[in-house]
Amino acid sequence: AFEIENLVEETSEWDDIDQRLKQFEKATILDKFISHEASSRLRPLRQLREQKETNVDDLLHDLIRSKNFKGMREFLVPFTKSKDQLKKRKFDQYQAMICSSLKESINDLDVHLSCSSISEATTRKIIRDFDVLNDASSELGNHITTKLRLQYEIQTAKKKLNGHLRGLLQLMKAGAKELDFVKLGTNKHFATILPELARAYVSKKTEEEL
Repeated sequence: AFEIENLVEETSEWDDIDQRLKQFEKATILDKFISHEASSRLRPLRQLREQKETNVDDLLHDLIRSKNFKGMREFLVPFTKSKDQLKKRKFDQYQAMICSSLKESINDLDVHLSCSSISEATTRKIIRDFDVLNDASSELGNHITTKLRLQYEIQTAKKKLNGHLRGLLQLMKAGAKELDFVKLGTNKHFATILPELARAYVSKKTEEEL
């Protein structure tokens, strides 16, 4: 009983937990010899297990809603490994929710990177979206590739970001050539801020050009 209790508290390995509960259930045939101790301990163990799954479900919903994918793997992956069809369907539901959330970030990135001028506030939103996508890719990896080509989307967004920076560089050069110091100063400001804040997503080639 203590092993099962520890397993429930420390992991979300549902198949392993349920298998141990079934084994423990067999001990109830000895109840009449041990003052119904097995049954009295089995009931709270089952309640603990059900409460744990409810807590995990609530946590996953909260993490997806807040786009916080760090640490999600340990709660999500056991659903993928389960032989129980209900658990597999639950994983499919979570996968759809995660992909929907990530597509929102991808669409936001596309909108922000399509702007002719990117402010510091917009740059911070861009970084936030990049961080969300990278965390999801690192944490969930192959578990969401059937619904979303996440690495492809990240690389596409990076190309757009670096293309935008190179565009700013061209505008700076044009401003200098035309002696348009407003154009030169404005674009130099954004060309400086953007790579400083989004350094992790700026390519070496773009950095050298800047």
